[in-house]
Amino acid sequence: MLPEDEPQTKESLLMTVASSSPPSRLRPRRAEGATSKLKIREARGAGDDGALAANPPNAQMAAGKAATAFDGAWLLSTYYGAKGLDVGTARTPVGPTGKRATMMNGLADSVSKGARNKAGARKRVAYLASDACQTVVGRYGIVFPATRAGTKAAVAAYEKRGVDTTAFTQPVADKKDFTTFSFPITNYAADVYALMRPAMQDLYANDAPVSGLDETNSQINVLLHQ
Repeated sequence: MLPEDEPQTKESLLMTVASSSPPSRLRPRRAEGATSKLKIREARGAGDDGALAANPPNAQMAAGKAATAFDGAWLLSTYYGAKGLDVGTARTPVGPTGKRATMMNGLADSVSKGARNKAGARKRVAYLASDACQTVVGRYGIVFPATRAGTKAAVAAYEKRGVDTTAFTQPVADKKDFTTFSFPITNYAADVYALMRPAMQDLYANDAPVSGLDETNSQINVLLHQ
């Protein structure tokens, strides 16, 4: 685990990924006394999502190109399964609110309007949302299901493999020191993305000062208030 009050710097805030369970920090354990600058380098430029998809954080860590990453709980097994990588997890840093915040991405099982067998589809959806189904999913130890019973089964499955899930489960259970928030929904999303992506890339790849985000924030506020 990282220190309780680790400062929220650009070195510690590397990457956030929307997840149905809280994102947390994953990092390889180093020998005592060893140091490493925490950085994930992204390809720069407009329209380069394919580059990041082809070289995601877990691949960069497995290749020894990155020391730490923010990633979703569904990739926990991927990190721990990487050959030659001794992985540890840590909670997110304390933010300006005094709490450790993590984003939640809600997923829904739905029945299509055009479904030919709506009655059967409703039964299937009802089963998918039940503890019976969620517990089966949890026993595989791949994701954290949406129900408490399913998550309990997943934690037990991870523990059998020696994987500590506290960094992902504590943010949901501990309301005193943690908070969760939904994936942001905003007007002018494409314009906000066009401003934020290069600004964040500049931080990660070029060591740009975090103070530069003040200008980006002002530009976004102009958009939202027009």
